[in-house]
Amino acid sequence: MSRRFRSHRAVGRHSAFTLVELLVVVGIIAVLISILMPSLSRARELAQRTRCASNLRQFHMGDELYMQNETKQQWHLPGFWGGEPPGFPVPPGTPNGFIPTTAGNNTYQYNRIWSGQPVFRQTLNMHISTDYIRFCYVERAIWYCPTALRGDTESADSSLGIQVAPINYSYGMNVQGIDEDNGLHPKSKAQDEPAPAQVVVPKGFHGYHRSQVKRPAEKLMFVDAMGQGLVNVFGSGVPSGWDGDISNYDQTQNYTSPRADPAGSGKQLNMFRTTAWRHNQGANVCYFDGHVAWLHKEFIYHRDATGGIVPNMDLWDVMH
Repeated sequence: MSRRFRSHRAVGRHSAFTLVELLVVVGIIAVLISILMPSLSRARELAQRTRCASNLRQFHMGDELYMQNETKQQWHLPGFWGGEPPGFPVPPGTPNGFIPTTAGNNTYQYNRIWSGQPVFRQTLNMHISTDYIRFCYVERAIWYCPTALRGDTESADSSLGIQVAPINYSYGMNVQGIDEDNGLHPKSKAQDEPAPAQVVVPKGFHGYHRSQVKRPAEKLMFVDAMGQGLVNVFGSGVPSGWDGDISNYDQTQNYTSPRADPAGSGKQLNMFRTTAWRHNQGANVCYFDGHVAWLHKEFIYHRDATGGIVPNMDLWDVMH
């Protein structure tokens, strides 16, 4: 056998992997994956949080344009509004106007909350058909927090080829004390008369005037939330939750309807008006001045001496 042939065979034998070497390589790969997975998870959470924060910034932009172009007198987007009297003037060019009170269509949570306001929806290029406004549906892929509930609240719009869902289970507006000082309200002295032409607000308007918002850089406007599209200080607490129910997001999570407390307390788990800390035990919030921040849940709400959750009024109390 030639020296060249023997050399080739020897090289071939030494280039093969042994079982031990393969196991070592597999072990190294497993270690690297275990090291990288937390980093990948954090990167995914950061991307989701960033996208959610972007939604809140755009909501603020919609509110700013509403104040400048619609009310002319610096009224913020209303958290909700009541039924308007017959003949109430509808803003020119506004599709469907404000949904009137009719049988089967007379609840705030579906057709008269901030996310259904036509001018707001036009500003953000949301769909503005009658049904979309009536039920405050939004395109889930764009206007939902990426970590919000998916499944039982969404439906397909075959005509547009998109998934839609009510915004109620993704974001909410702070309405703490919203009717506390209605002296500035243009209809407070003549409730049955149309508002002045330059102030387009329906009867029963529930919103803040710019002058009522104290320290806008410190007060919450929009926030990650669950239920009915509205958030106030009653929305997360044990036992001071909504109607005495347990409304702490740690327990209610993304439930879309009340249910019995599995711990046997006899109370209901009720997500109504609950702040949702979906992002690493915290929530994205948008302040009245437009800046967005992530806040840990224990900063949004404090614990009292008994361990119950009480609101951080420095954030929630808009007018003081």
